Amino acid sequence: MTRFEKITFSLNLSGQGLEFGPLNRPIITKSVGNIRYADHISNEGLKKKYENDPNVDVTNLCTVDIDLSRVELSSAIPAASLDYVVASHVIEHVPDPVSWFKSIANLLSKEGHLSLVIPDKRFCFDIRRPLTKTEDLLTAAKELRIRPTANQVVDYLELLIPVSARLAWAAPWFYHFRPRRKFNHEYRQQLTRRAESEYVDVHCWAWSPLSFLWTIRTLSLSGNLPFSVSSFHPTEQNDIEFMITLKKGDPDIGAIDRLIETERLSLGLPLLSITDEANDGGIFGKYPPGGLRKGLISFTKNRAQKLWQRLAVLNSFSKIN
Repeated sequence: MTRFEKITFSLNLSGQGLEFGPLNRPIITKSVGNIRYADHISNEGLKKKYENDPNVDVTNLCTVDIDLSRVELSSAIPAASLDYVVASHVIEHVPDPVSWFKSIANLLSKEGHLSLVIPDKRFCFDIRRPLTKTEDLLTAAKELRIRPTANQVVDYLELLIPVSARLAWAAPWFYHFRPRRKFNHEYRQQLTRRAESEYVDVHCWAWSPLSFLWTIRTLSLSGNLPFSVSSFHPTEQNDIEFMITLKKGDPDIGAIDRLIETERLSLGLPLLSITDEANDGGIFGKYPPGGLRKGLISFTKNRAQKLWQRLAVLNSFSKIN
């Protein structure tokens, strides 16, 4: 399946749709579907924000139909009027995903779908960040957050690192051993003041496919997710993103558990036995077979061999002398 087919597999493209943050690369173009575009700022704001970003063609941005800095989504779109919503590389930016899920469900029709494309933190610039825990999402919902916290801003910027997806797949340990950027106290205070006074756009959350499934499971069990899983596509080799489509309605915990078990098996982990999302592997996450564990073993063996070679040379010189 192509990327487009995975994202739109469950969607009724002949219905009414909404896409968040399309920039200059929309998933659903207006020639394909009856779609509106929403973003956190206006076109003018986006042009200014991305004017120096080589990955965004600011001369070809989609027209923002709904500027969320000026209007609430619920007031711009009638309840139960959408057949689908698409959000590619968006949810990791949302300060309060739990409330966001509920607001999207309110906009969707009875058979509506939410299609998400999510960066896999193991293979992108979030590689050194810890996995998001569901309890942190629930805390954000309790606080009704409308922008990233100062801690999230500082954490994101300090741990940000350029990443090659191919290298991250082949040797993920490489990035974990690189020194962490450490801001001085004055600059951290400056960032804190800025985050407390304005919206600073960062990745608030970091997931792997397995950890996101745990998140969906835990939110479903606590009654905080009005969706079931319609389709799931884990990260493919040398890629940096995974896809999941949610259908409005009661959750199916059994279906989620089967997806979790399949993903755990693909990672060489035991089948689901303990309902603890921390088992996803902490800051390293869990990597496909041949990833982190084999990389560390290979790295250690190579270093040991070089050390023994040097010792052998030194020993031979000492015998000569």
